[in-house]
Amino acid sequence: MKPVHFLGLAVVAAALAAGLDFLFGRHQGALLFNLAVFTAMAHGCIALVAAAELCQAKWIQPIKKYLLQVYPVFFVSALMFLGLIPRFHEFYGEAAKALPNWMNPYFFFLRNEALLLLSLLLGWLYGRESLRNGPLRSTYGVLYLFVFVATNSFIAFDWIMPLEYPWFSTLLGGFFFIESLYTGVMIAVICSFFLIRQYSEVPKAVQKAQYDSSLLMFGFSILWCYLFFSQLIVIWYGNVPFEVAFFIKRVWGNPGHPSPYWPLAVAIVLILFLFPFTVLQFRKVKANPKLTFPIALVLYVGFLLERFFFIRPNVPISLVSLALQYLLLLGFFLLVVLKRAQPVPEEVAGK
Repeated sequence: MKPVHFLGLAVVAAALAAGLDFLFGRHQGALLFNLAVFTAMAHGCIALVAAAELCQAKWIQPIKKYLLQVYPVFFVSALMFLGLIPRFHEFYGEAAKALPNWMNPYFFFLRNEALLLLSLLLGWLYGRESLRNGPLRSTYGVLYLFVFVATNSFIAFDWIMPLEYPWFSTLLGGFFFIESLYTGVMIAVICSFFLIRQYSEVPKAVQKAQYDSSLLMFGFSILWCYLFFSQLIVIWYGNVPFEVAFFIKRVWGNPGHPSPYWPLAVAIVLILFLFPFTVLQFRKVKANPKLTFPIALVLYVGFLLERFFFIRPNVPISLVSLALQYLLLLGFFLLVVLKRAQPVPEEVAGK
């Protein structure tokens, strides 16, 4: 299928997602949730390939064709983001009053739309150069990583943090782009599993891709916990009211009224850190795609819960709208990954 056809499907997917969001109520944030999820997923896939190739890591070669094809998701995100225009003052009204220049609606949508469209352009350019080993591969890879960091930081600082104004965290941007890479690694593990199933005798290069992506999944679980703890500890020992409000609402609650979200907070830490840190310490587990595949799926569920944990306490979310939008966008995501990927060349997948 030609790129122009995928852009047409992107328009349809974005329109349907926005339509579903408004059908189930103007005062809810399912659209914001799915934007934060799928933009991070697409960024993580391409950024993982760019980082691996800049480090001259060969293990990424058998699966990079799958990961690099997700760039049309940025076009969906750019169109869906316009659906937040009628809800700007409802979601970000307090922040807009306190920060009238930075949170000016025109400037807000202009900078975020520009980053999403730049992600689309550089994702396409880098993917094209990488797949044909072009001379500009490293240049586009570096440029893409800069935009990757900027866009995910803006997701944290522009899309999520103003919901909780005046709460802020200077570490939240780094937390979000590392988590985006974490999801890219999860998807790499899932792609490796389905790639391995194509062979009766699995080539060594494909085995290495599966093992190394599982090893990275273990490493990112530790990095995720480190960043989470780094944010928590400074807020805890500072004990400044507008900083601790975020955790009071989500974890501790008020005397006699515990937060309804504390089980979710515990589940997120267990899923995204303790579970992979425990089971992926064993080499036999990391080398077994039948085990790493369900582990990656569990971690992905943890990522979804974490995004819900950030947004839901501030913005009502229709679960029906969220589920329908998610399934629609997941279908588009799988379509671009599976239909645009070409068979792995023999010289890459060779033994």
